[in-house]
Amino acid sequence: MSMLYLLVVYFADAYSETTKSETNAIIRLFNILESDMATETYGKGSNPLGKLEDLLFIQQSAGEHYMQNTTLLAMLNSHRVSVDENGKAAVISYETFTQNLRENSLIKVLNEVNPDLVNTYNEIS
Repeated sequence: MSMLYLLVVYFADAYSETTKSETNAIIRLFNILESDMATETYGKGSNPLGKLEDLLFIQQSAGEHYMQNTTLLAMLNSHRVSVDENGKAAVISYETFTQNLRENSLIKVLNEVNPDLVNTYNEIS
């Protein structure tokens, strides 16, 4: 999807409770800036003074939102939450995630072919 399309959808859903965009849903779920709670003094919804206040500070808040949400989406793209055999969760990079998958697949194949090879592999690595 193009950046322009996502930008239009983001602003179109600004005062809506629901969204059809997965990206908007993720941004709302994390709510990393919580700007409505910190800066809004006139309340939510269709209050005209609250919307006017948002409009007056749009340049400042748009830059903050862009920076924070871009970082959030980049981190979600580059990292994964992985659970090991013991049930312990860890946040790891996508490269480490795929490396662990390859290593576990290799150990599984080695174990089927010759279990002694797994011991040799563990000694080497």
